[in-house]
Amino acid sequence: MKITEILTYFDNVKKIGDKQYMAICPCHNDVKASLAITEEDNKILIHCFAGCDSNDILKSKGLTLKDLFTNEAEKNISKIDTEYIYTDEENRILYKTTRYIPKSFSQSQYMNGMWQNNMQNVRYVPYNLPNIIN
Repeated sequence: MKITEILTYFDNVKKIGDKQYMAICPCHNDVKASLAITEEDNKILIHCFAGCDSNDILKSKGLTLKDLFTNEAEKNISKIDTEYIYTDEENRILYKTTRYIPKSFSQSQYMNGMWQNNMQNVRYVPYNLPNIIN
């Protein structure tokens, strides 16, 4: 959505700068506008200075986080295409490589039952190793 569309969901909107607005927060008894709404880098940022959660603010207005991205920003969001899981000879998960659209890659290692975004001390193996050695 564009910021002009987002602003229509809020009350007592006042412009305070270039692409910067203040409004009444719908999640608490707001007497003085405490909700900052700003457009920056093709996305809309919201922040309640009273501490209300952004997700709660959006939900109260029937909005989602996706609504805070302009159409131009949505074009730049990567989507997962494929995940390649690498395992050792015993079929234990070591790491994964994720391919995104538009084409890019990231890697994560599997440690303590969770994916970690670092690849330190990872044993690199060929993809599909258990099937290669059998």
